[in-house]
Amino acid sequence: MAFPIQRPRRLRTTEQMRNLVRETRLSPSDFILPLFVSSEKDANRPITALPGCNVLSGRPLAEFAKTIRDHDVPAVLLFAIATPEERDLTATSASNADGPVQKALMQLKDAVPDLVLIADLCHCEYKSDGHCGILNNGRIDNDATLDRIGEIATALTSLDIIRDARENFSTPIAAYHVSGESAMIRAAGEQGYLNAEDVMMESLVCIKRAGADMIITYSALDAISRL
Repeated sequence: MAFPIQRPRRLRTTEQMRNLVRETRLSPSDFILPLFVSSEKDANRPITALPGCNVLSGRPLAEFAKTIRDHDVPAVLLFAIATPEERDLTATSASNADGPVQKALMQLKDAVPDLVLIADLCHCEYKSDGHCGILNNGRIDNDATLDRIGEIATALTSLDIIRDARENFSTPIAAYHVSGESAMIRAAGEQGYLNAEDVMMESLVCIKRAGADMIITYSALDAISRL
């Protein structure tokens, strides 16, 4: 039965009605917050390209972890910001017990024991050439690289892949609302081209609707404040 007998717009007339029939819902438990960590002592400096994100370590990291807990975010994903001395061609610091992520894991576990901790495995930040892969005579050595890292795709440009995975597999699916996507929305909002908060929320809903169980996003705390 079609229009005019069926008029779905009636189900969108008020916020109460929309909440009653909504199929896709976001909650704090959906989110994983990326953090940038350093082996420096008590680092807390802003990242220019990612407004609202700081490089953290030590006491500032522990305090921010408590804020994350208070927002009911269940997990964080740690990215290293290595010093020049910690970088080489084979990403040695990625495996060192005193590397940036390893130190942060211990600091976070002490500060908020029940926070789920996830470590990024990419080599780019640990390598002096900035490349994600291990090079052998100027060529990427796939086997050597895959022995040590995992690969990930951007969420908004992979919604079809997320949907295919959801329809074919029962395992939990995580999608990464990457920094470029987040920065793009913020920049457009600052220029007045759109309402950044509304677009951010719609983007997260799209990722969840496609089939993601978990969303890695820099907007986790902002999104929770709007739920």
